[in-house]
Amino acid sequence: MNRHLKTAATGLVTALLLAPVLTGLATASLDPGPWPMFHRDAAHTGFTDLHVSDTSALSWTAPLSDSVEYSSPVVNIHGRILIGDVGKEIWSFDLTGTARWNYHTGGNLRYGTPAVGDDQTVYVGSADGNLYALWPSGTLRWTATTGGAVKTAPAIAEDGTIYVGSDDGKLYAIRPEDGSIAWTYAANDTIRSSPAVGPDGTIYFGSNDGFLRAVFPTGSLRWEGATGGPIKGAPAIYRERVMVGSGDGFLYCIDRRTGDLIWATYTGNNIRSSPAVGITGKIYVGVGDDIMCFHDDDGEPCFDFPTGGQVRSSPAVTAGDDSVDVVICGSDDGTLYAVRDGDLLWSATIGAPIRSSPAIGLGGFVYVGATDGILYAFGELDPAAVDPLPPRSATRISLAPNPARADDVVRIDPAGIATGPGAAVVSILDPMGRRVRRLPAQTSGSILWDGKDEGGRPVPTGVYWVRWTNGTEAAIGRVVRIR
Repeated sequence: MNRHLKTAATGLVTALLLAPVLTGLATASLDPGPWPMFHRDAAHTGFTDLHVSDTSALSWTAPLSDSVEYSSPVVNIHGRILIGDVGKEIWSFDLTGTARWNYHTGGNLRYGTPAVGDDQTVYVGSADGNLYALWPSGTLRWTATTGGAVKTAPAIAEDGTIYVGSDDGKLYAIRPEDGSIAWTYAANDTIRSSPAVGPDGTIYFGSNDGFLRAVFPTGSLRWEGATGGPIKGAPAIYRERVMVGSGDGFLYCIDRRTGDLIWATYTGNNIRSSPAVGITGKIYVGVGDDIMCFHDDDGEPCFDFPTGGQVRSSPAVTAGDDSVDVVICGSDDGTLYAVRDGDLLWSATIGAPIRSSPAIGLGGFVYVGATDGILYAFGELDPAAVDPLPPRSATRISLAPNPARADDVVRIDPAGIATGPGAAVVSILDPMGRRVRRLPAQTSGSILWDGKDEGGRPVPTGVYWVRWTNGTEAAIGRVVRIR
């Protein structure tokens, strides 16, 4: 592993990693993390409100046991990065790029993008036909066996049900508690399109026979519609629409409730990439050698950004400072591109094809794998936005409620410290050490945090450090924000 983290930031990250696990964390009902599955969520929007760096600074690299093809990284609530490789291994890396564990499956993970459940269980499909469930420590919890290679990313519904497609042509609904199969739905051909789950629980997936299907959460067909070519990419759900690309070169927009076609735009190339949806509904997808953008209302192109190779990676999207989408996507030319409104924001050339789809994690870091068998982390901490932590022997802060839900106000009250001579200052830090919020100073009493950052935006789910100081004394604690 090559580390390029700044010394001050590394020390802070190390302190965070060595800290004890939050009491009650294992029993709390938690959100899975900032990017817990393929394209971030069960709807496969590929969108996050985490802002990424404006530069292509390489933070660290970490070697895997073999090439990374279509397996894409995911990020759990603690900031751990999980990814599979062709050498049958799934890996867990911490925020510095140190491997925490790896697990050997019975088949290659060429397509093996993991997914993380609310309880931090890790699910990954393998070419040996099994879906593996691993405890957060990397040990086996259970396996569920299908009738063919699993080459789709698992999608996790609100009730915890895991959905995967298999080369045996079936969609599987699997119970999270023991890996038992709740039901299967038989399509007419191999399923390589990762299923997406709508807000009402309907599951959408494509197959090699060119059909897009919608299946009720009970396992019965809701509707199906034919395209003119095999569907390899995952559908994306946005409001009342579902978007998917096909091998016939068309990008389709369909009413997710009825299956009626809203529009179809011919792109001129086979579409293997999965579409992503931006903050205003614009659709981004890899087509041929290009990263393309389409308006959601009529499918008209809004820009076409050329790369130097085929784009099989699926874009990740985040809102920029002025709410203009920043689209991040890899190419077979060995470059990771960040594109803003059709113009290049930054690029990072690593020299090996990038077919893995990028994930955006805590602190706005971008993670992606490549065919050279390396996981790359791009991003940079701003030293001015990093607050040092007190030693681990410092007073522990009382935080309540903890875990805190989206609308909860956290009361911060370190016993015995508020009587010091200075005004108390509280900083909220994410696990990368980046200051999320600095709360107003006061001389006594509790300080309240409403779960928002400096810009007034709700912070993503995850673990946050709370640092209290009054000039002479200091205290620390950490709180989990959940949905």
